[in-house]
Amino acid sequence: MSITGYESEHKPVVSTWLVVVVVTLALAGVAISGYALYLHYAPATSFCNISGWFSCDTVNKGPYSELLGIPVALLGILGYAAVGTLTFLRRFKLAAFASTAGLLFALYLTSLEAFVIFSFCLVCLASQFVILVLTILVWFAVRVSGKRRTK
Repeated sequence: MSITGYESEHKPVVSTWLVVVVVTLALAGVAISGYALYLHYAPATSFCNISGWFSCDTVNKGPYSELLGIPVALLGILGYAAVGTLTFLRRFKLAAFASTAGLLFALYLTSLEAFVIFSFCLVCLASQFVILVLTILVWFAVRVSGKRRTK
């Protein structure tokens, strides 16, 4: 199966399977971020409190777990929903910019984990992996959707 298909000679389209993969990954990101949001408010300790270096509670309930009073996990849910929706609507450039913003924010959060908090959240790392793969795939869709079919 090819990665691209063409509705007409002048209107390239990205294959449906790529859209399905991106939307599915975005839904996985929503689920992961939803679980992180649950852990943010949960009174019990998290399953991923393995050591001082790997502690979801240290990261997800600490001072860097919110931005202007909004849990970072909620921002993740909204970001993944936006990327998934924009991709479903085949607005690949907007999805690419949204996913890139999410990736940059995730890299910022990872740097906080490494250099300020000195602890990593496994749920957060899973989310960061998803946003990385999403960003790559969505930019690939942008590239493919910009190509014109030649005879």
